[in-house]
Amino acid sequence: MAGWLVARRPGLLPGSLRAALLHLGISLGLVQFSPRLVAPLVGAGRLPTLVAFLSVLWALVYAWLAVAAVLRSVHNAIAE
Repeated sequence: MAGWLVARRPGLLPGSLRAALLHLGISLGLVQFSPRLVAPLVGAGRLPTLVAFLSVLWALVYAWLAVAAVLRSVHNAIAE
């Protein structure tokens, strides 16, 4: 999903390396803590489990988008 978003909407990614690294740090924090935050929802029924799944999925997609932004910024810096 993140690869598709990068291909279809490249303007979503931050333009500078500093902003890309900031997004990467935030996304890694989300990936680290989101499973712990949604764990109580998993056994509470279908809807809370779906919300938990979508929350973790969103955190993972955001992390991959942040990685793509860092890679693009580094590539642009090397190409200059």
